Amino acid sequence: MAHVADVLEDSKDNRTLDYVAQFLGGVAHSAKDHNMLKASEALAARRDASEPTSSETAQIIGLIQ
Repeated sequence: MAHVADVLEDSKDNRTLDYVAQFLGGVAHSAKDHNMLKASEALAARRDASEPTSSETAQIIGLIQ
């Protein structure tokens, strides 16, 4: 999970953000972590809409830390 936070801080390319949203969604679902699931879904929705994702990535980094 710490690696995901590092990736989000260092990389903002679209493919990486899509992968992180999908990965975290799966992990959150398995762990029944509703906050992380909601955050990963929000990131995916913003990506799908081609909107800025800085607040969503910051929220995810905060949840991980």
